[in-house]
Amino acid sequence: MKPYRIKIFFIKCVVLVVLALYIPAISLADIPYITARSAILIEANSGKILYEKNPYESLYPASTTKVVTAILGLELGNIEDIATISKKASKVGEASIYLKENQQVYLGDLIKGALVKSGNDAAYAIGEYIAGNEEIFLMLMNKKAAIIGAVNTSFHNTNGLPDEEHLSSAYDLALISRYAMGNELFSRYVQIKEDRLEFVSGETRYIKNTNKLLWNYPYATGIKTGTTIAAGQCLIASVKRDDKELIAVVLGSKARYSDVISLFEYGFRNWNVYTLPKDTFMGHIEVKNGHKDLLSLHLAYSITAAYPKGSRFKVKKKINNHVYAPVVEGTVLGMLEIYVDDVKTQTIPIVGREAVRSMNVLEKFQKIF
Repeated sequence: MKPYRIKIFFIKCVVLVVLALYIPAISLADIPYITARSAILIEANSGKILYEKNPYESLYPASTTKVVTAILGLELGNIEDIATISKKASKVGEASIYLKENQQVYLGDLIKGALVKSGNDAAYAIGEYIAGNEEIFLMLMNKKAAIIGAVNTSFHNTNGLPDEEHLSSAYDLALISRYAMGNELFSRYVQIKEDRLEFVSGETRYIKNTNKLLWNYPYATGIKTGTTIAAGQCLIASVKRDDKELIAVVLGSKARYSDVISLFEYGFRNWNVYTLPKDTFMGHIEVKNGHKDLLSLHLAYSITAAYPKGSRFKVKKKINNHVYAPVVEGTVLGMLEIYVDDVKTQTIPIVGREAVRSMNVLEKFQKIF
């Protein structure tokens, strides 16, 4: 080998060693193999994307659609409300909880039937009860999706039955699911493995969750399957282990449960999560000319930061030296800064916990003497 080639080879080796030491990149060997056409993994509290594969591609969402149907039912109705089943709802085909015309059913049972058993008839009945008809309810569904941030989503029915224009994306469904899981009743319903529904009119229905992950993965907490010939195997899944809450979405999968488990294990192995709740005590600040000398400082809102294992993670607290009274409650008096590999990723205000008024004349006199 010629001397100049030896020199170039040596330089390349040095560069590779330096990169290996100082760039905490996740090993390519650890990137999961996913059969799905589209997939995404997010940290649930922050929304941080941990893995993505064609996440914005418009695809058929199948019955994952019912997440929006259910959340609107919970937000716009009461689970004790009683819905009378229409002839049209009773005739919605395929996956069903076998509703009959003129049956009286609690709205909560319709929502369970849509989320747990994936009943198309239950989803249709929810829309009819909340909005009077499917057309108006679809307007609400699309408006809700847009408000959440799912801008590449277009719903044309309440249940996800095949329709060429009924489309969403893995990213949009992750946003929607992250929002929905913030609803206590929703998150409780999607964890139900088996249940017996007791209709107002006297009939009962046994339902079993279509999400087999609830039986096969110990950290599973929900949320919804979807399956049609056009859409393939679809799944939105959520898990919680220690301090990590993750949401995975796979669309057009050939092995949806293996896909999401691979994503979750990848997330657990390769990512850390740092959390601080709202109102965490951040110290004191001196108050000049106030009726009290020190003011307690607290975090303005909760923080969750997901970052790769092996990266340089730092939390810096910057607080003013002092403040002059009067001080209004909630005044920003500092910042908590999050750094990953020396790059600032988040800034959270630190605020005064209470108001501090200025000293009156008598208090000033007492302080002097």
